Amino acid sequence: MDSAIRGAAELFAVADDLVPKALEGLDRAQLLHRPGPESNPMIWLWGHLTNTRCGLLSLLGIEHPRFHNDLFGLGSEIVSDDAYPSAEEIQAAWDDVTAKLEARFESITDAELSQPSPRQFRVADTTLRGSIWFLAWHEGTHVGQMGYLKKWLGQGRLTR
Repeated sequence: MDSAIRGAAELFAVADDLVPKALEGLDRAQLLHRPGPESNPMIWLWGHLTNTRCGLLSLLGIEHPRFHNDLFGLGSEIVSDDAYPSAEEIQAAWDDVTAKLEARFESITDAELSQPSPRQFRVADTTLRGSIWFLAWHEGTHVGQMGYLKKWLGQGRLTR
């Protein structure tokens, strides 16, 4: 793995550890429960992270369809509870894209990382390297929200 992204890859691995802990013990009703009418439920955060990982994989040259982009993409609207996929479907998509992303992190070269990113984020580094680091931060933000929701749902702390 290129040393320029090793730290970011480790942050994704932290999320790989924390996301299942955030979801542990939650039933569908809890996955769909929102703190407020305009707040995102746990299921949206999980689907959004899955969707974003699909997008990152595509940025890194491995074409991968977005996971329910209409439900979980940037700017998606809150929909009825029955519109969201099952936990099993999200987990299968999460596992699939995560394995592919981990493999891509191992194989990507410095020359590839130095290429301009097809999508620009709110960081000065406009290369693929910068995109990876931004999306690691983005993922950490949403994992933190998942931790808040877990505690709000009465399911304890995310970290011990």
